[in-house]
Amino acid sequence: MSEARRIALLDALRAHVAESDVEAASLARIIAFVERTPAPFDRATLEGHITGSAVVMSGDGTRFFVLHHRKLDRWLQPGGHSDAEDDSTLATALREAREETGLTDLKPGNSGQILDVDAHDIPAHGAEPAHVHYDIRYLLMTSGAATTYNMVEAAGARWITLDEIDGLDVDASLARALHKAARSPACANCNAVLTGEYCSVCGEHRMDAHDLSLASFLRRTFHNLTNIDATFIASIRTLVTKPGLLTLEYIHGRRKRYLQPLDLFLLINLLYFLGQAIAPMPIFTTTLNTHMHRTMHQQIARKLVSKKLERLTPVGADSVGRSRVAIAYASRFDANAHAQAKSLVILMVPLFALVLALLYAGSEKPAVQHIIFSLHFYTWFLLLLTAYAMLLYLVVAILRVLSSIGIHTDPAVLGSDLIASLPIIIGVAAYLSFAMRRAYGTRGFTALLRTAGAVLGVMGALFLYRMILFFTVFYTT
Repeated sequence: MSEARRIALLDALRAHVAESDVEAASLARIIAFVERTPAPFDRATLEGHITGSAVVMSGDGTRFFVLHHRKLDRWLQPGGHSDAEDDSTLATALREAREETGLTDLKPGNSGQILDVDAHDIPAHGAEPAHVHYDIRYLLMTSGAATTYNMVEAAGARWITLDEIDGLDVDASLARALHKAARSPACANCNAVLTGEYCSVCGEHRMDAHDLSLASFLRRTFHNLTNIDATFIASIRTLVTKPGLLTLEYIHGRRKRYLQPLDLFLLINLLYFLGQAIAPMPIFTTTLNTHMHRTMHQQIARKLVSKKLERLTPVGADSVGRSRVAIAYASRFDANAHAQAKSLVILMVPLFALVLALLYAGSEKPAVQHIIFSLHFYTWFLLLLTAYAMLLYLVVAILRVLSSIGIHTDPAVLGSDLIASLPIIIGVAAYLSFAMRRAYGTRGFTALLRTAGAVLGVMGALFLYRMILFFTVFYTT
């Protein structure tokens, strides 16, 4: 392992860019030493050895932890010699820093790359002859505050800022490393180098001295809330007024201004089922009666339910008793179906995506485009059903009011399958026609055929979803 570690260190050293002539000279010395020395990490190597040290920086990038070394009588960074179990010089720096500072949350900054290097002479001490420390320095981040330190080697410890360097006997090479770290603090979330206000890797905001103030907290909270509102509104507006554009924007990488497709679907799915409590339209929450009399699997449903009711009905029960058992089971079934439908609705997304893949077979469209289009379509479909259910609820309420004052109306006619389903089918066909033209770029008679196929695919996915819903509810009720 030591040879692999030596080669890995050589690669890292050759990739490191020195910032001054002094550091460049140290870098050249260290590379030459590692190249010619079979055991550069071993303290028994008389010429010198590799050491690993840490520039420990606070999360806000303003303070650094230093130790006052007893032997050398100066302020230094935590660090020390390699141990046999260390698999890298970074591991050495982490171990030494944890031992010497008491900080347990230390994480590599600067993506774990070398921050600074320095070759310096160590005078003879007791039986140990004079030698060279070829020191490799890494940036380590912490959100804590050191409360202990190794009192055997250190006479004191403290946090310092860059402004305090001149007032302490800080080695010039350490001052150089501290300034480097301050210029490029690491992201507190992923430890990548921060080059601006936000992390370029994970998007985390850069911490500053005022980050934990109440004013900063309130400002960030307001920004996050308004940003969610903005992306939600932009997503819904685009989804409704420009069919297919949301999918096209995602495929072309323009995603920042909108909610992610799955997030948008789940949010509208939640709103749809909340709306069902006010204006129920059992398209997805299919009742047991519907399964048994108005679906493609009605015969199977009737047969299975009949057998289950026979097992549930006490021996010798009369017609009233059998009726009570059937009513109780139907009530439990419907409640279970309503609960499971909330999570099973998403099953239609991959089913419809498969239909789209078949319709556009040979067009070299990526599979993810079909999935994203399907997510956006069913998000719009749930919005349509919610709005339509609310409209029917309002119309029925008006008709009932008219009936109560003597104007004859029949609200039940609005509940018929034809009246309830026809506008939805027309709306789905129209929306898919525009959306598929924009998202897939199809035109002419081919577009018309694919739209017809997609409408049939939506209906087929709904039938299959209802069948899956029946069996999952049946075997769990």
